[in-house]
Amino acid sequence: MPHRDTSGGAIEPIFLSDHDTYQNVDLNRGSCHDWQARMPVSRFEVFQGRTASILIFGQSNGANSGAEPYTPKRRVYNFNLFDGHCYVAQDPLLGCTESRGNVMTRAADMLIDRGVFDSVLLAPIGVGGSRIEEWTPGGVRHRRLQVAIQRARERQIEFTHVLWHQGESNARADGDGERYAACLRKIHAAIRRYGVGAPIFVAQATVCRSPPNEAIRAAQRAVVDPALGILAGPDTDTIGIEHRFDDCHMAASGLVMHAEMWTEILSAYEARA
Repeated sequence: MPHRDTSGGAIEPIFLSDHDTYQNVDLNRGSCHDWQARMPVSRFEVFQGRTASILIFGQSNGANSGAEPYTPKRRVYNFNLFDGHCYVAQDPLLGCTESRGNVMTRAADMLIDRGVFDSVLLAPIGVGGSRIEEWTPGGVRHRRLQVAIQRARERQIEFTHVLWHQGESNARADGDGERYAACLRKIHAAIRRYGVGAPIFVAQATVCRSPPNEAIRAAQRAVVDPALGILAGPDTDTIGIEHRFDDCHMAASGLVMHAEMWTEILSAYEARA
């Protein structure tokens, strides 16, 4: 079951306007947004049986940066940040940057094959190369988070899991672990204020053409607090460069390993819930 905020705080309203277009929300970053050739599906069709609604944000290894695109074989769907509609999922997923393969299309099939869920709805909004400060309230990417949450709410979609995969940009730049942890706690607090009670899974992620950065890794571990619904995600730094086609982004073998890691984490969580 989703974690519920027990702080007693009121839900902070998110107001959308005519200015929340693709161009303004994306800030010219080039997210995948062309849904004209995609197959739309209704909310009723998506929510059949046990359905996971997964919000994924952060940077490129949680976006469409994998070497090979993948088309799910099971009941996997894609919630599009930019128009608030659902589509049959295929790589590259609508809503996040880059134009190749996404780890979560593979992970969704794995979760369904294991019998953990009957359907999976993916809502990816990640931006390649983004720093954590950009996602913090006041940052240039935070509006993406707000728009995704509000557009899902308007469609009566409640996120059941939130996945954070980011750290590589901060690790290369300065590795300020205290600032990283503070930013992530602010993001968590904002998500709760917006009424999302789902558990937030924080991946260990710092490797991108550089060795693991222990200051950022320690910060990613330090924010984990099950009482607040902040849980440990997979340690993707353990995926070696032989599984990364450019010493950063995942080759086909790396995508499978990454997907298996998320599948294990989410399966274990659901088994305990």
